[in-house]
Amino acid sequence: MIFDYFYLIQINSPIIRPFYSVCAITLVIGSIGMVGKTLKQGWQHLQQLHQIPCSRCVYFTGDYRLKCTIYPSQALTEEAIGCRDFEATSSLTPPPCSKRFKG
Repeated sequence: MIFDYFYLIQINSPIIRPFYSVCAITLVIGSIGMVGKTLKQGWQHLQQLHQIPCSRCVYFTGDYRLKCTIYPSQALTEEAIGCRDFEATSSLTPPPCSKRFKG
């Protein structure tokens, strides 16, 4: 009895072909939607990271060992957005990174 309906599930069957087409189109549209959503979230996160003011602050040292003299654990993180001790530097360029410690 099961073998009587086997002809319905053949790949080239005119009954199944529209179903495969709908599935393929759904997968393509869903994939494009997910890529778009991921790009939008990435762009929003990137805009938020560009709000971190540490590199333009007087207290930013540019040294990987001590990034900030006031809040070293918060420096260059999202927690530094809205830092109450932020003071802008007089120059537009951030301080150069220190050279590797030799000693």
